Amino acid sequence: EPPHVLHNLRRCATDRNGSSSSSSSPPHHANLKRASVMILLSQDLKILMTQRSLKLRSHPGQVCFPGGKQDPEDGGNAIVTALRETQEEVGLDLELGSNVSLPDIDTDESPKTKIELLCCLPTMESKHHLCVTPIVCHMPKVSHTTMSESLPH
Repeated sequence: EPPHVLHNLRRCATDRNGSSSSSSSPPHHANLKRASVMILLSQDLKILMTQRSLKLRSHPGQVCFPGGKQDPEDGGNAIVTALRETQEEVGLDLELGSNVSLPDIDTDESPKTKIELLCCLPTMESKHHLCVTPIVCHMPKVSHTTMSESLPH
């Protein structure tokens, strides 16, 4: 049952990280550019993936999590990067629930889809020498309208 699985994910992430989020990178990642990916789980535990355009120079056609490099306006926050990149790549304007605080960022007044932060997985170095932080979130209410309006046709 999904609620049981989500509870176990939260517990495992807390046991592994010592908290539900990871705010800093290991020292060996200090000089690398930072990036984040969004691992977004639906209520029935489906995972949102994207397919990169065949016209791109790097990784054309690759299936991946939405994500990308951290921008200066992200304030060094991996969660902010993952939220911004998800909006840019798939059009989902996401907002964390009220139990998580984020730095002030400029946003428009359009309605946002509420999601829950489950955990930040340990930061790792990619084969392209990026310091990547996977952000795992749960979207309890997935509207087919929201998804279909967000995805390219």
